[in-house]
Amino acid sequence: MQSLNLTANDIVTLLFKTLADTIKLFLFTDDKALEPRIEIILSVICAYLEWVNTSNILTGERIPALLTMLQLKQFQVSAAECLVQVI
Repeated sequence: MQSLNLTANDIVTLLFKTLADTIKLFLFTDDKALEPRIEIILSVICAYLEWVNTSNILTGERIPALLTMLQLKQFQVSAAECLVQVI
């Protein structure tokens, strides 16, 4: 468990990068096949948010990525759950 706590910030960084890349691809191509991938990434991010320092979440484009997801009806609930975890 201790090693998981030590790497949680790195894991969340990777997850947010993957989310940002997938969002960009989804918005550019409107490929519906990417929707499940985005949902899974959001679910995993939500689970890790309990372990990471909030300041790690507030850096970079993480909050804007979640806010972008709020604009897309199919991802609103998952994105809102992640944002609630941050608050």
